[in-house]
Amino acid sequence: MDDGVDESADEDAEAEDAEVARLEASQNLECVVCLEVVVEKPRFADRRFGLLNACEHCFCLNCIRGWRQGGTQRGAEASASSNEQARMCPICRTTSHFITPTTSWPRNDEEKTQMIDSYRERMGKIPCKHFDGGDGTCPFGTSCFYEHRYRATGELESAEVRKSTASDGSLNILTPVRLSDFIQTSRRFR
Repeated sequence: MDDGVDESADEDAEAEDAEVARLEASQNLECVVCLEVVVEKPRFADRRFGLLNACEHCFCLNCIRGWRQGGTQRGAEASASSNEQARMCPICRTTSHFITPTTSWPRNDEEKTQMIDSYRERMGKIPCKHFDGGDGTCPFGTSCFYEHRYRATGELESAEVRKSTASDGSLNILTPVRLSDFIQTSRRFR
């Protein structure tokens, strides 16, 4: 029994040592957009990195989020190409579909994968505010990292993606259809 406790303590010590090493390696890293050392930013809330899943460039979280928000267009001006450009790294133009906020920069691909997986796992335990227990609709669909659990049954939403191909060969993702979409309810009956 003592061996299990010792192994657990050793694993915790190794994880702590790895985090300290990551923090030390992150001390002098500059954001390639604002050229400031990320961990030395004046506001504590701004001292986070924005880790792109498909490239290795270093950004502070605010700069990469600003890049993406500035590149997306809303309403009638929106186009698939403008939204796709917003997902690209401003340096290497590699498409990354999401940003992982982190307080340290990974030293290798293994750490990067671990940081991304840990982030997604944490997000998967938080209920999606758009899904709202099955009463709402999440605009992010299967790309949403948050939990989509039905309030009434306690079951998770199915992750099936329905697809359709248009006559021009483009792929369309179909949104789920619910019975409530076809039923009009009056306020007086609620």
